[in-house]
Amino acid sequence: MISLLYAIGGLLLAYIGLSTLQLLYNYRKAKAIGLPVLITPIDPSNVPYLLCSSFLEPLLRKILPFELGNFVEYNSRDWNYEQIHDLQERIGDTFIIVSPKQIRVFTGNAKASDNLCRRRRDFVKAVALYKPLEIFGRNVVTTEGDDWVRHRRITTPPFNERNSALVWDESKRQATEMLKMWASNPKGVVNPQSDTMVLALHVLTAAGFGRSYTFGCGLESALENHSLTYRDSLSLILGNLFTAVFTATLNLPTCMLPSKFKQVQDAVVNFRQYMAEMVAEEREAMDAGAEEQDNLMSILVRASENQNKEGKGTCHLTDSEIYGNLFSYNLAGHETTSNTLAYATILLAANPEWQKWAAEEVDQVTAGVRLKDLDYETYYPQLKRVLAIMHETLRLFGAARAVPKTTLEEQTLKPHGATPRSNGSPAAGSPPTRSSLPCLQALSNVHAYLIHGTRNVQQVFRCSKELTFEEFALHVAQKVKRLPAKDATLVAKDISGSSRLPLTETREEDRIWRKFHEIYESHLIGANAVSALTELFIDTMIDELSTVCTQGSIEIGIDEFMKHHMFRASTIALAGRKVFDIDPNFADVFWHYDEDFMSLLYGIPKFLCRKGSNARDKCLETVKGYLDQGWQNLDWRACHKQNPDWEPNFGSKLVREREVAMEKYGIGLDGRASFQMGLIWSINSNAIPMTSWIIIEILRRPEIFKRIQEEISTVFEKNTKHVDIVVLKKLPLLNSVYFECLRLRSSVFVVRKLRHSIELDGYTLKEGNLVLAPSYLAHNAPEVWSSASHPPEEFWPERFIKKGNSGISAGNYFPYGGGAAMCPGRNYAKQEILSAVVLFFAHFEIEPLSLLRRYPKRPISGEMQSPRNKEAHDKLAVTRNKTAWQVKNPMDKEA
Repeated sequence: MISLLYAIGGLLLAYIGLSTLQLLYNYRKAKAIGLPVLITPIDPSNVPYLLCSSFLEPLLRKILPFELGNFVEYNSRDWNYEQIHDLQERIGDTFIIVSPKQIRVFTGNAKASDNLCRRRRDFVKAVALYKPLEIFGRNVVTTEGDDWVRHRRITTPPFNERNSALVWDESKRQATEMLKMWASNPKGVVNPQSDTMVLALHVLTAAGFGRSYTFGCGLESALENHSLTYRDSLSLILGNLFTAVFTATLNLPTCMLPSKFKQVQDAVVNFRQYMAEMVAEEREAMDAGAEEQDNLMSILVRASENQNKEGKGTCHLTDSEIYGNLFSYNLAGHETTSNTLAYATILLAANPEWQKWAAEEVDQVTAGVRLKDLDYETYYPQLKRVLAIMHETLRLFGAARAVPKTTLEEQTLKPHGATPRSNGSPAAGSPPTRSSLPCLQALSNVHAYLIHGTRNVQQVFRCSKELTFEEFALHVAQKVKRLPAKDATLVAKDISGSSRLPLTETREEDRIWRKFHEIYESHLIGANAVSALTELFIDTMIDELSTVCTQGSIEIGIDEFMKHHMFRASTIALAGRKVFDIDPNFADVFWHYDEDFMSLLYGIPKFLCRKGSNARDKCLETVKGYLDQGWQNLDWRACHKQNPDWEPNFGSKLVREREVAMEKYGIGLDGRASFQMGLIWSINSNAIPMTSWIIIEILRRPEIFKRIQEEISTVFEKNTKHVDIVVLKKLPLLNSVYFECLRLRSSVFVVRKLRHSIELDGYTLKEGNLVLAPSYLAHNAPEVWSSASHPPEEFWPERFIKKGNSGISAGNYFPYGGGAAMCPGRNYAKQEILSAVVLFFAHFEIEPLSLLRRYPKRPISGEMQSPRNKEAHDKLAVTRNKTAWQVKNPMDKEA
């Protein structure tokens, strides 16, 4: 038994693996087409999936992370009704859906669709899609090419005026009986959908097979050798088509099928037997010289037999092909007729003015004429309003929601200049240049506009009312920092934003985002507050550096060194020492968490990023314990009276005030731990790698290093370790290196959520989507950063001295974001980074032992900031112990 389970598990894993590889292969091919691409891991034509979709779709939505389960929106049977318009509004009228089995291009562009349908040789019928309909045999729907011509030549003649008259007369009779039943209903409530299904079925059985039924009744019992009546057999198959297809595909013995499958299989067997008997009866009647009947089956059989008698044996239809065509016409006719009639009835009931409009014509045309005298040839052409209502119903709720085509070789389909509606239409005049066009990218079920260009980015920064950051920040807190659902729900209630003026009418005490912003403004933006926090960092950093090289020279990796010592100094200055008392290895655990930050954000399953997930959980427990102890141990009365800049329980005043604000708002201890860990991450994850970059770039250039040392000598007050922060902020070369590192050695995305649609460069960006502005494109724009001898991609330490601020604006240089949601810690980050560089160079004599010229590919920790070009990967890897530095204690020389 266990071996069998292993075998089944192995086969399942192999199937998933092969499907994944095929999906990736198809995705690469689809991306090369250049249209927006949506991904579905399950092909929508998968019959088992279709059978279980009602159960699977809500389950997949629930269990798959990061809204990945939302692929079922465009995988369900009804997505063309429910999702297509919204999807086209968001990503354009032409897009691609990729699955492991196929690449499907959807277009809603009228001219492109017309072009596609006209080019029948280039775009042929997707026969494979219709193969499941060969339950009873090949037919005009499931064939193509010469075979399709043969089927069509025989199946088309039955659809003549004489057969149309039969349909007209039977429809009158069935509709009269249906209306009588409606009128006799004591409740006065009817179900048009189910009743029109019966009406359409009865008309089809009469027009198709010459069998007539009274509405609401059938034969009292099945015929001899049948377990079901003809009508009930057909009705059961049409109502359970996917089950019928699946049962026919499995071809299992009846005893092995579930009860519902047995019923459907029994219906298939009965219906095939009925068709065989009726075809045999029609042939006997034909041989006996009986006249052709006005029904599809009679005309179809005789047309096929005549082809055979005329010596065109290869052109006639076999019995199974006759059965297949009879069934396909019943299926297509039943679905289209019943649904159109049901929709038209409901739409007329919902729009009395159009009901009256149609009734006026009917009354005028049929005035003084008995129902039985209303013949098809005379009266049908006069019902123009009724025909208009049918066409409008088919336009809005047509049974055929798409025309599937396939190509045998690569084709080009010109959309005649169509522009995706999601991006609006270009403004009058010249179209925007390619460099500034907004691009819509589908990320799972999240859609984001990727924008660049100075003017576009500046506009995003200005639109603080239409574009907000708080919703995305809350999403990150939930995904990456494990913010509890109850706290997330509580915070999500505040939709007033963080600006002074609320976006919505909200009580001031309910504005938690505004409270956060006020605390950051007070402690991270003002010069005095930032300098005070910087001095706390300098003192702790000096303490950390004093523990190094106590016994002589050592070798270190600069990135590893900073991730330990600078992290401890920065965290202690911000939050106190308690986190390290609880977990002495907190720094190491934090960086494991940081390495998997993006994986956690994307909702990657835990087993694929177990190290980062476990580190995140451990960090949260440490921070939670530190906060809990802080609340218990702090003398709140004395603290409120003295209001110190720093105390040992919570560290800085910033943390203390934020804790009080969150507790007052109702956020629990677990939620506050999530936000506190987020603050520790924000302060360290970018600043520490950037410090390492600055040190590396300086040491790679001996002449720059020498000049930096000269600048550093002016920072320290005479005979003290005190750093003059005012002087530090004015060192020209060090500041230029800092700004150049931010330009080239960081890559951030400015992320905003569209509260309302906006127009950008002549294009409409729809509300509800994200807007992403990548700094990498702006920071490498040739029109801004090129000079005669220094291209944009070159690291030029003196760029911000020689170039100054010429041509630089918030739209092409934004390492800390921009607008109302610009990083509030930018001033402190700069002073912290520059102080760390100064202290490092001041405390040690440094000798580079090796600088690698070929770099590994692994990216720097803090992936939110890691650039993505090869050069940056190389230099980033240098910081990961691939470059060694010799650090000597200055006291060694004195000794």
